Amino acid sequence: MRATPLCWLFFARVTLLACGHTLRGGTGQDPNGDLLDAEGYQGGPPPVGLEKHNMQINTAAAKISALKVKQVVAANGAQASAAKAATAKLRVEEIYVKTMNVMPELNQVKLLAKLQAAKANAASKQTIAFRKDMDKKKKKIITDSQLLAVQAVKSLFKEKYKELSEWRHKVLADPWNQGQVAATKAAAPYFKTMGQFAGSMAGFGLEASSMKSAAAADSANAESLASGVEAKKEAGDPIGAEQDREMAAALKTQSAQLAARAGTLDGQVASMQNVVPQYAAAAGQAAWSAEGAANPDSVPPPPVDPNFAFTPAPP
Repeated sequence: MRATPLCWLFFARVTLLACGHTLRGGTGQDPNGDLLDAEGYQGGPPPVGLEKHNMQINTAAAKISALKVKQVVAANGAQASAAKAATAKLRVEEIYVKTMNVMPELNQVKLLAKLQAAKANAASKQTIAFRKDMDKKKKKIITDSQLLAVQAVKSLFKEKYKELSEWRHKVLADPWNQGQVAATKAAAPYFKTMGQFAGSMAGFGLEASSMKSAAAADSANAESLASGVEAKKEAGDPIGAEQDREMAAALKTQSAQLAARAGTLDGQVASMQNVVPQYAAAAGQAAWSAEGAANPDSVPPPPVDPNFAFTPAPP
């Protein structure tokens, strides 16, 4: 093993201690060239006591022994550091080998990550485009959603109304009102016929009055023409007189026919007037029968309207 600078330092200190440099101090020369010690004495140990001198010698030996131990410890530490370095080198080489073995898989993962990143970017762009499109359609979507909500509520109300149909007709029932409705429906055809009779009678009356007026006018014209026949004969106009006589006879006949038709219409009006009370009585009878069938127990009208009695108060 190559010696480190620390080891060389230890060797130098041990050498100095072994030479007594520390115990005796350095040496010099006097003017005559003789060697002097650190205290200025010529050669030999310093003038100290034997006990002190021996103690210093023992101390130097102990220091040398301690330095040797430190040297051994340092050498062992250097060997341990070298072993750790070798172990670390092996570990690095092992990691390197493992890294090189998983490199293809890492490259595949890297490629997959790039592909996923590209897909993520495309999805992000698509999401941004969708958001912009949604922002454009926001108002329309809100309006459509409001309309759909209203339609859904209406549909819900209709369904609930249908579900409560049996309850309304069987539980929430008003026999008196049902009787009134039945009576009105039963009498409706009779009143309708009576209305038709009234219209017919009014029409017949107007037509008869018109015919009577026409008959009276024709009769007046016939009399006027007949009164002038003789005057035309005396005036020497027999042809004109004959024409007036024929015309007067025709007007008289037409007047009689119109009067007869007017009389017929008056008779029909009188007949209808006689039938109207019968229809009125029949209407009352039908209404009474229908009301009795719908409300056989003659239940009086309720104190409140059942159609609104269970309606909650407005907010």
